[in-house]
Amino acid sequence: MLVTELALGVGPAGDGHALRATHWVFRNQSFCRKLAASIRTRLQAVATNWREGQIVECLVILVQRLWFVGQTVEVIKEAQELMLLVRNITNNWIRLLRREISNAINLETAQTRSRDSLHAALLWRKTFVLEAASSDPGFEHAAFACFLECAFTIKDNLSLSEKGDMNTMPAALRRLYVGDLKLLQSLEPRIRWSLQNVQMAVSAAVNSVWTDAVGPSARSFSRWT
Repeated sequence: MLVTELALGVGPAGDGHALRATHWVFRNQSFCRKLAASIRTRLQAVATNWREGQIVECLVILVQRLWFVGQTVEVIKEAQELMLLVRNITNNWIRLLRREISNAINLETAQTRSRDSLHAALLWRKTFVLEAASSDPGFEHAAFACFLECAFTIKDNLSLSEKGDMNTMPAALRRLYVGDLKLLQSLEPRIRWSLQNVQMAVSAAVNSVWTDAVGPSARSFSRWT
């Protein structure tokens, strides 16, 4: 929590540079490279452990800082690659958790894993800040299929009370959820465009969350719009 709060703060104005007191260190390219390398190592260490959601949330914030305030093309490109690595990791977490929920031996375990899935999916969706900043009118096929699978996961794992009142969520999840709604608003034109123009991605996303709907068992669909 301390690292997260420090990363989110900006601090007082410094020497007139665009980066304020908290972020002046991002002008040092050696620091940025070492930070990126440390983040990559840590992400790889937790890649198969969906219980490390809080650590990944902190790492995502640090990656965003690199991406937003990085001073060179090299740093920005590295941050984008790290964001895509987070996307792949959280996507894999969701698929692992989907099996955990299906195989849960009691309701309490299923509900706990569902909450873990919601947390992972909200972290997953934070990576689509890349598409929100893009000048492209919509998503590429793979990114849109991934985005929709994430959206289905969030919807499936929100409880009935949370769908009607986000104040029933734990504070940490509520903070992520509010940020997610803001990101969705910025992505809305791209989502509409992609629903019209990248329809195969919709089918791929539906098949990805439909049990056993892969390979020869994959379902085919008519136009979605």
